[in-house]
Amino acid sequence: MESSGEAGKVNISGETYEMVKDVFHCHYRGKIKAKNKGEIDMYFVEGTLPDEVAHPLTAALQRLG
Repeated sequence: MESSGEAGKVNISGETYEMVKDVFHCHYRGKIKAKNKGEIDMYFVEGTLPDEVAHPLTAALQRLG
């Protein structure tokens, strides 16, 4: 996954996106080939969502463990 990223950008998997989508604005990149995993959905993190939208921060942090 690291080899498919871009300098200065945070690249996350679809699984991670599902955990943080209520807090961060992400841009879908499409399916990217990942070593030993096949093709997986990938996203770039673009920034945080406005406080009004991202209020469920506590829930997102709890999902992250």
